[in-house]
Amino acid sequence: MLKPVQAKPNNFSGILSRLGKDGFRGIRQLLYPIARLILDRLEPPFIRRMRQLIRSIIRPLLGIVRIALAILRAIYQAAALLNQRLGKRQEMTLPGRSLRPISNSNTRASLRAKKLMPDQRPNQLSPPPVQQHPGQQKSVESKKLKNITFSKTTSKTQTMNEQNFEYLKKQLKLTGYGDEHTKDLREELKKQSHAFTLFHQSDYGKDNVVASLHFKKSDSSDMVFFNKHTVMLKNEKHTDPIRQTFYIDNGKDNVTLKEGYNLLSGRAVEKNMESKEGEKYRAWQQLNFKETDKHGNYVTKQFHEKYGFDLERSLLHLPLKLDNPEEKKRLMESLQRGNRQSVTLDIGGKEKKIFVEAAPQFKSLNYYNEQGKRLQLQSVLQHPEQALGEKQNTKAVKKQKADKPDDDLDKPKKKQIKRQGISH
Repeated sequence: MLKPVQAKPNNFSGILSRLGKDGFRGIRQLLYPIARLILDRLEPPFIRRMRQLIRSIIRPLLGIVRIALAILRAIYQAAALLNQRLGKRQEMTLPGRSLRPISNSNTRASLRAKKLMPDQRPNQLSPPPVQQHPGQQKSVESKKLKNITFSKTTSKTQTMNEQNFEYLKKQLKLTGYGDEHTKDLREELKKQSHAFTLFHQSDYGKDNVVASLHFKKSDSSDMVFFNKHTVMLKNEKHTDPIRQTFYIDNGKDNVTLKEGYNLLSGRAVEKNMESKEGEKYRAWQQLNFKETDKHGNYVTKQFHEKYGFDLERSLLHLPLKLDNPEEKKRLMESLQRGNRQSVTLDIGGKEKKIFVEAAPQFKSLNYYNEQGKRLQLQSVLQHPEQALGEKQNTKAVKKQKADKPDDDLDKPKKKQIKRQGISH
């Protein structure tokens, strides 16, 4: 039987196939020594040393990086394997119950007996616990967390509102409005209005005073602040009411309701002031009814301590009848608040009652009788009966003794609270 003749491989085709497979590698191995030799001949010696130095530094660093990467890869693989095993264990266990098979009926009965409730009869078994989907459990937990957060926020808001209420209540009391607006203030804070106004009315003798108290919520928080109060006066002299707005500055010596009334009545009030540089001083304030600013308020005149008016020294010119130094202190404080204060003079062994007020612009005091008529001090001291326009007798003297030296003609006789209005 004839055998097939096997063709001998062509040497040229073998060479080509070998070049196609390893051609590039062979060419690179052939050309690399030649290029290296040329570069070594051409490059300067210091560049060659620098290249060798860099190579000696970089090679150890690359080895350290490779070792660190291998360690991190091993740690990551171990953590993944541990997480996978824990996940399988959690799948095999339900909350409160294991999935181990129960071998016999006795074990099953003992488990049922353990689940009996104290108030259940022996033939009543407790229902098995309802198993929830993990998504449902997460939603329930998120709802509980929201409820807890909402309750904490509500309690915090209530505490803040109560603190804000106490703060405003104290401010109103310090400004001379007392506790009469407590109920209205609390109701307005509950409404959480951005701004609101309360109204107050007082009568000082025949003078009628109405004040509007302006409150506004802060733009950066939920705190409400008492910003300003506008005092309006109407009397026989001012048939058309005049008004002045006084701004409230926290921590400063603000103008009170009574001081605002005294200023509108033309009297002067001494207050603690502070310059733009932070220097504190005391000065008398008085309204200039001939000039107003751009907001419609009367321009305020100030008389500094250096102006030269000394209240205590001015009182020394009067033959005052004071029982103790405390009465003198109360008299000075009343005059500093701008009150027209009653005093008792001892003239020739007789007691005469007049009213005085501070006049810092003229560095003196103003004197009035009980009817409000202006008096001259010299005439009062020399001819008291003629100056006061009255005949003194024993009964009048006894009546004057019974009067207190710090009686205030401007003491309010009536206070009334009007309904609050909302300001926009």
